[in-house]
Amino acid sequence: MGIFDFFKPKKATPIIKENNHINNESINLPEPELTVRINNDFATEINPIYTKKLPNNLLPGEIIMLYWASNHIADSDYPGYFKYEYGIDSKISLNTLLNEKYIRDSNNLEKIYLLKNTQLKDILRNNSLKVSGNKKELIERITSNLEINNILELNKINSLSVTEKGQNTLQEYDYIIYAHKNDTKDGTFNPASVLKFVNKIGYVPNNLDIFWSIVQNKEQTALLKNDLIDLRSSWLRMAEQLYKEQRYDEALSMYQNIFIIDLSGMDRDKYINPPSLIFLAPHIVNRISELADFFGFNKEKHYYSFLFSWQSTISLLPFHYLDKDECFKIMDFAINGGSEEEIRKLLKIKFEEIDADLLLKKYGVKYPRYIPD
Repeated sequence: MGIFDFFKPKKATPIIKENNHINNESINLPEPELTVRINNDFATEINPIYTKKLPNNLLPGEIIMLYWASNHIADSDYPGYFKYEYGIDSKISLNTLLNEKYIRDSNNLEKIYLLKNTQLKDILRNNSLKVSGNKKELIERITSNLEINNILELNKINSLSVTEKGQNTLQEYDYIIYAHKNDTKDGTFNPASVLKFVNKIGYVPNNLDIFWSIVQNKEQTALLKNDLIDLRSSWLRMAEQLYKEQRYDEALSMYQNIFIIDLSGMDRDKYINPPSLIFLAPHIVNRISELADFFGFNKEKHYYSFLFSWQSTISLLPFHYLDKDECFKIMDFAINGGSEEEIRKLLKIKFEEIDADLLLKKYGVKYPRYIPD
């Protein structure tokens, strides 16, 4: 039986759960906590927590500047996020870090490690020295044979090094750096959310404990508010972190939860999406495919894995286009290279079975306001 045979029109009504935990109120994303701060010649929205100094009298953005300065030449262009996300003037903050002795000018022995192999070889070649070897060997040859303070190429470099005071500060506020480096870009996990969390509990757990506490709290809030958008976002962050931690069985289950939500057809404001507006995230499909291969699943074993995800997700949805077998069939089709266009054709078959009056009258779910051609 082909995949289209599986979806031949039938009289069955769509799978709509009566006993569910989600009411039909509008799904609205929470408004981020923002304020307007004027900084020199620009005006931008800055989270107010970034304007409050830490106990060491530095701003959160200056902690990130300290980390950045330890990895870049001082003449490098400053990333825009210092101004537009953290609300600091890069030059002023860099001078603050210098004046307060968190950083200092690098010496030539420190600068040499910033050079690329080609630059190191040029120094050796200009001094009639052997140019073969890896970076460590090239540096050792230079420092053993040349007076490092007289190397013109190094004297031209303007770089900074973190002092012991700076290193201690980076260690103390490592959770801010971790949040900056692992910013989810949707407001869930970033330096602002981490600072708010740490300030609330009054101590600093390890970075992973902070991450899981914040994301799981967002998941619980989404469940309480019946917010599928935030729930999906939370599950995606959790799935990605589980994947990083190599907890692949849990990650696969979470990715499949997301796939099930994406195919449900649920939209904001009690409306369902027509098939033409349902999109599968390639990243989710690829992760499911990758992990199914990792576990060596055949179709039967993958189906049982999928059933666990289905059972944990379907009760949260007031409506789904598909039953569990149909949803698995499409997932299997997608991870084996099936086109999204073909999947939409299959969903269209299900869509054409829907009775609009039944959706609204019995379940409070509305027919699409607009159906694109």
